Amino acid sequence: MCGTILTYIPVDVIKLDKSLVDNYLVEGKDSFIGNVIRLVHDLNKEMTVEGVEENWQYVRLKEFGADTIQGFYFSKPLSADEAIVFKPAFDI
Repeated sequence: MCGTILTYIPVDVIKLDKSLVDNYLVEGKDSFIGNVIRLVHDLNKEMTVEGVEENWQYVRLKEFGADTIQGFYFSKPLSADEAIVFKPAFDI
C-alpha cells in the first residue's frame, strides 16, 4: 500500500530526514536505510539524505546508493551567495 501511495505523489526527489539517519544509520539497524533508498529508486525517484555529520555515514550512504547527501559533514548552512562560491575542504 505504501509503495502505491508513493507512486502518485508528484515529486521526483524524496528527502530522508536527519532523525531517521540518527536513529537507523547505526550498526544493526542500517539495513532499514538501505531498504528505503531501494524503495525510492524502485519508484523511479531520487533519494536525498540529510543530517550527515561523519565520514562513515557518508561512506555507508554512498554504498546504499543515496543520490544526494547533505549535512554538517560537508558544511554549515550557507547563504545563496556563499553557496555559489563554496569550495569543499576535501575531495568528495
